[in-house]
Amino acid sequence: MIVAKFGGTSVRDANAMLSVAEILRGRIAAHGSVVGVASATSGTTNTLLALASMRNAEIEQGLRSRHHAILTDAVSDICEAHASIDALCDELTAYLDALSILGECTDESRDTVVSFGERLSTTILHAICVHQGIAAELVDARQLIRTDASYGNAAVDMQATRDQCAALRTGPAALTITQGFIGATSDHRTTTLGRGGSDYTAALLGWACDASVIEIWTDVSGIYTCDPRVIPDAVPIASLGFQHVRELALYGAKVIHPETIIPAVSASIPVRILNTFAPHEPGTTIIDSAAQGDSHIAALSLLRECHHVRASTDVLAHMRAADGLRDAVAVCADAIDTGFLVVRCTTAEHEQALAALCEAHHIQPVPCGVLAVCSTGAWDATLVAAVMHALRDCHVLATSVGSTQTTLLTVIGEHDAVTAAQQIHAEIIRRR
Repeated sequence: MIVAKFGGTSVRDANAMLSVAEILRGRIAAHGSVVGVASATSGTTNTLLALASMRNAEIEQGLRSRHHAILTDAVSDICEAHASIDALCDELTAYLDALSILGECTDESRDTVVSFGERLSTTILHAICVHQGIAAELVDARQLIRTDASYGNAAVDMQATRDQCAALRTGPAALTITQGFIGATSDHRTTTLGRGGSDYTAALLGWACDASVIEIWTDVSGIYTCDPRVIPDAVPIASLGFQHVRELALYGAKVIHPETIIPAVSASIPVRILNTFAPHEPGTTIIDSAAQGDSHIAALSLLRECHHVRASTDVLAHMRAADGLRDAVAVCADAIDTGFLVVRCTTAEHEQALAALCEAHHIQPVPCGVLAVCSTGAWDATLVAAVMHALRDCHVLATSVGSTQTTLLTVIGEHDAVTAAQQIHAEIIRRR
């Protein structure tokens, strides 16, 4: 058995969903049994969140019409699933009516509203697969994923979830389609799993069903040597260790939120990142730990719009502990008397706290970027020298080795950040 998850862009319209159905057909032929996990169609979650905050009849009708149109374009306008779409949209309307009467939308209510996105997309995907002659069963994820009542970012009861997935491990269906992102409490109240929730669903089901592999289908061909928007000639990486993925994500890479795949990694289930729109490309396989060989630079990510702060260790300790800045510290390092912080302000509170602290301690923060440079092995003098040589014409503010000892964090003046990424990437390409 495998688990195949398809993100919002992979189910965005009729053509995309038809491509997903063909991918699933091929996976069934290769593996015998598949659990297909789908996100809401692209943009739908944001639409539902907006409706939860403020009713808009035109937007509600647009949501209904869009999903009917996807089904009609993919199958026909007489498909029985049109009635299921109407039933779901009617249920959504009735729920929104009730919220309007109450005059408030709680976190619990918001989760219920948002869940309609995945429920609509999987209804359509299931109908398309059946129409294409694929034996498929539609299962509500709320019958599979058991959580607590922390609405918006629910914690999963792992053992209860595994118990509820027993039928998937032994069931006769070649294809089971279910929703990503949503679950339910023990008393059947709808919850959502937070950021990267659909990837988390795939990892949970892969773990609970003892899958041989988990596939994350998206609109890019894996994890690249660098963000192609920064480095246009970046190329996909065949294989990466989980810790590499975690640190690349921490410093700017956005293909996958690494914490969501921990259930798979902990069970040594490989996770593949694949492209729905180029399904024959090999993608990237994420494994528990990368195979060791000769150490060389494998990938990098770039975190921009940061601030470098150099000060005494006492001042830095005070800044790290400050309420308004605590979760904005991207890099920190202390020597005997002095050290540095790199702060990335993503909220007004962060900006205000940084300005106040720097003014209080007479510090001038320096705009910077952070390069996270991943090596296939531990950093030694030769590798560090190669990076420093590549950055010889850039304003290097600081360097530090990441928590895995295989990532070198290099702090670069903001005006040199992209140039630095280009120089390091040239070294990666040279070694390929």
